[in-house]
Amino acid sequence: MSLTVEAVRTALHPLSSALNADGYLLHVAVHSGSAVHVRVEAGPEACADCLVPKALFADILRQRLGEDGVTVSTLDIEYPEGEH
Repeated sequence: MSLTVEAVRTALHPLSSALNADGYLLHVAVHSGSAVHVRVEAGPEACADCLVPKALFADILRQRLGEDGVTVSTLDIEYPEGEH
C-alpha cells in the first residue's frame, strides 16, 4: 500500500502546529509511494531563532512519523534559504 500525503500530514500535525506558531508553514509531498518531501516555508513573521537545525528537525520528523506507524523510504527536507 502506498503512503498518502494525508497520513503524513496527520502524523506531522503537532509539528506543523508548533511551526505555525513560530511563523512557518509545513508543506508535505509523497513521491514514488514512500518517499516524503517536507518543505518548511518562512512567513513574514517567522522566528529565525525558533527553527532547530535541519539535522535535528529530520530526526524529529522521523520520530514523529514512526510514532504514528508511518514508514518512509526517503525523507527529504527543504529549509528556508539561509537557515541551518
